[in-house]
Amino acid sequence: MYANSDKAYGLYEGFTEIKERADNTIVDIDIQGTDIFPITGGTINFWTTIDEVTYDSAAVTSCEPNPDDAVGGGYAEKGIFAPGTHASYRANFCKPGTITFKLGIANPKAIVYTMADIFLTGFGVPVTEIDTFVNDISNPDEFPSLNSAMINLKDAMDAVSERKIRVAMRELSNAGRDLRTLARDNNQLIKLQLELAKFGIDIGIPKLILGTFSFATKVVKIFTDIIVFSVQTGFNTKTIQITVIAN
Repeated sequence: MYANSDKAYGLYEGFTEIKERADNTIVDIDIQGTDIFPITGGTINFWTTIDEVTYDSAAVTSCEPNPDDAVGGGYAEKGIFAPGTHASYRANFCKPGTITFKLGIANPKAIVYTMADIFLTGFGVPVTEIDTFVNDISNPDEFPSLNSAMINLKDAMDAVSERKIRVAMRELSNAGRDLRTLARDNNQLIKLQLELAKFGIDIGIPKLILGTFSFATKVVKIFTDIIVFSVQTGFNTKTIQITVIAN
């Protein structure tokens, strides 16, 4: 029983722990980022979705969020996990087989969570409080600049997967423009101020403007790093996967 990470580009790894061997084999599976992102030398700093879990039902009778891991099982239930955390599953094998976890960083869900994390941590808000904020900023009527940036980031990541690097950089530049517009839009800033107030953060507009410009810079840097990593390694944002093999 082992986890094959050959198609995870060194960014992710899987761990297995057999809990019971009888007629069936029950195993806990953890999926997480590796310690080092090669481009920066630091830890992976983007959220990752579990887009698909596939297996042969003749070999695997179930693969569900781990009920004994409150954090990892919770992330598995949500289908997304934060940097520095993991998603945990419990699987039941009735004979040798495989389970494949397809991971994503370039879809709208991963992008909005990554952006929300960068913004909130910049103002000292823990990521455990992120879900409500994600729902609020995903409203294009309330935060048009943020949502335009999300679309441009998605287009940039799609272009990367198609090896259209110039297109990717152009869309990334557009996303940066949108986020700088956010920092200059008093209406959206007031709404962000109200969002932060929900977390007990009392901040004036001048400081919020500075924080929002810093947020824009960090977002562009993170997604630039992904593009550079793709150019250097052939990394495809749409083909990340880990396969657990029971033999």
